[in-house]
Amino acid sequence: MMLLLALALVAAPDPWMGRDKALHLGGSMFSTGGIYAGLRVCHVQPKPALWWAIGATAAACVGKEVADHYTTRAGASWKDLTVDAVGIGLTATAIALLNRR
Repeated sequence: MMLLLALALVAAPDPWMGRDKALHLGGSMFSTGGIYAGLRVCHVQPKPALWWAIGATAAACVGKEVADHYTTRAGASWKDLTVDAVGIGLTATAIALLNRR
């Protein structure tokens, strides 16, 4: 029984590595950075701009997975959301570090 469960998890149709996850990582990084840059151009202070960029990107990522849940055969993916969070976190960290100097 445990062997069958392990094989099912290994053969999951949503692999951690692949084009889909790279697109999620890049998209969340691009979105966070782009929103932040746009807000800064509009003279929003760095900290609020970063929080708005994080929130807007996270909302878009969750919204995309909700839409996938209702419109695709594969449904929503926690792995996609995890990779989105990593992309948001990497970009937010880079922005915060650049603002410290």
